[in-house]
This record gives sequence, structure tokens and C-alpha cells, in this order.
Amino acid sequence: MATRISALGRWSATAVAAAVVAGTAAGCSGVVDRGLAGPAPSAAETTSPAPSAAGTTSPTTTAAADPANPATWRLPMEAHLPTDEESRRFGRAMTTLVGDCMRKAGHAYSAPPELPRLGPKTLTDWRYGIHDAALSAERGYRPDAAEQAAYDAAIAKGLAAGTTGAAAEAEQACGVQSKQRLGGGDRTWGARAPTLGHDAIVRGQRDPAVGGAVGGGAAGIKGRGFVYKEPLDASDDRRFKGTDVSRTEIDTALADLACRARSNVAKVWFDAEVRLQEQALGQRVPALQAERRELDAALRRSADVLAGR
Repeated sequence: MATRISALGRWSATAVAAAVVAGTAAGCSGVVDRGLAGPAPSAAETTSPAPSAAGTTSPTTTAAADPANPATWRLPMEAHLPTDEESRRFGRAMTTLVGDCMRKAGHAYSAPPELPRLGPKTLTDWRYGIHDAALSAERGYRPDAAEQAAYDAAIAKGLAAGTTGAAAEAEQACGVQSKQRLGGGDRTWGARAPTLGHDAIVRGQRDPAVGGAVGGGAAGIKGRGFVYKEPLDASDDRRFKGTDVSRTEIDTALADLACRARSNVAKVWFDAEVRLQEQALGQRVPALQAERRELDAALRRSADVLAGR
């Protein structure tokens, strides 16, 4: 078990900035439990307009590009998150520093493979539950089969090349040292906005409009013979945790999706979350701006590392 944990921990160096986004990429517990948020955000997920002078985004930045596709929607918090390129730049710098540190300590080192994306492609994709009927008809609550295979292969490759014993301890120490060199210490840059975002999605569920929509969806799926307290609970069904996708899971997912769509759960919940995020972010402009300055400083140090300076 220790070897497995050590090997899996190798990805922390290259994903530390992306984890800020990945940690809030999914709103329903079923998605989070399965670890469907990929290790690095897509450009569409994190490339957002800069905050306005008031510290919040304008209405056009949070409007849904496609009302029928939650993956295209944008939340106010995205203006305060690292972009895809920023996350990757920091990850590459961390990998470079860890490699140099390991070699100086006398240990062979090979950088862990970059984990391919699995499941949600943007911050709002699957945040309010599944929404792709074609995918659900094949995979129920699970990601695309090819994506899953690629992800599993990368995990296996990383585990096979993972360090053990003294080398694993050295790698962990080098990771801490490398982050300190970039100015991080024990903190995670940009954590405030995702924390506020998580709070908003939880509070949004208690919004009367959201409660009504979720209740309607729950009644609908119950009427089809699937007994769950609310539709999003279906993705946590223990029967759907194995490797094989059953007919029961597919039928449940399709009923779940249809009933939530009828009650417009995703859009109602999204609108409530946008309102709550705008309020929370607007009250914390100085702190968010300070975090951004810290992140910018770390990114400048990362650029120096990658330039060999």
C-alpha cells in the first residue's frame, strides 16, 4: 500500500495548480467519488475574462453560450482561477525542479506521465449532474470508455515507474522544496475562489427555486420506478461502482437525465449559483486580488526555472 500511495503522489508536483480547479469541477458527489475531474483543466474551463473594476464579472461572462449544454456555461469564480496554460507552466516548473533535486540527491528520476482528462471538460460540465444522453445510453454515469482506458493506462504507467523506499521519501522532500522555491510554502495558490464556489453550489441547493426543480426531478424519477431521495443521488448508487456498466445503470441514468431536464434542474441551479458567487466574490475583492498577485509571482518564478535562470 505504501508503494501505491507514493507512486500516485508523484502527480502532485505537476498538478498542484490544476488541483485548485479540479477540486471544484464537479458538483454532484457521484462525480467526485469517481474522481472524474481530470488532473489538468482545459482551456475552455479556466480561460475567463478578467474581473471588472468592482471585482466581479459582467453579466455577459456568465451567460450560457448554449442553454442546452451546461459544459458551455461560465461561473463568476472562473475569472479568478489560473488558466490552463498557467497551471501547466507551474506544473512543468515543478517537474523540472523535482527532477534536478532528485538527481542531486543521487536518485534516478523520470517525470510522471501527464494524466489525460477524464469526464468533465469544463468547470460546469457535470457540475449539476450528467447531461449527455448519447453518452449515458452507452456508459450510464461513467465517462467515455476510450477516455477511461487512456486514463487507466497512464495511471498504470505512473505506478510502474513510481519511486519506493528512500527514493520515494526523497521525491516527497524535493516536492516540498520545489514548491517553496516557487513561493508556495504550505499554501495552495488561488484557493479562495474555489472555496467560495463550493460554498455557493451547496448554498444554491437550498435556494427555493433549486429545491423546487430538484424536487420535481426526484418525483419524476420515482415515478419511473427508481427510488432516490433526489436525482443526483442516483449516481452514488453502490450498484454502479463496478467496472462493468449494467443495463440497470443505463436505464437509471437516462431516467435521471430526462426527469432533471424536464424540471430544468441544471439551469435553475446554475442561475442560483451565479447569484451567490457574485455576492461572495464581490465582498472579497482585496483578498482575491492579493491571491492573484501571489500566483503571478509564482508564475514568474516558474518562467525563470523553465528558462534555466
